Amino acid sequence: MSLGAYAPAMKDDAWRDLPELAVSEDSEAIEEFLDDLAPGERTLAISRLSGEQREKLLETVDPAEAAEIVECLPESQVLEALSLIHI
Repeated sequence: MSLGAYAPAMKDDAWRDLPELAVSEDSEAIEEFLDDLAPGERTLAISRLSGEQREKLLETVDPAEAAEIVECLPESQVLEALSLIHI
């Protein structure tokens, strides 16, 4: 999957594009996509993922990126995400 399809111009609807990336297992594309988002956009995009998509996202990215993702989530979603991860 090419990151080119996820250009910064569509940031207003970033949450619509992240689910596909979350299940793609393309950690580089996921990390680049998230890095291009402002903190508020990142939080919104991640918070709109289903529990399964959030789980896949956290399992796909490297541990440092997963920690950054967890830090931006509301506490209720952090607890859900951590309960789903198989470590």
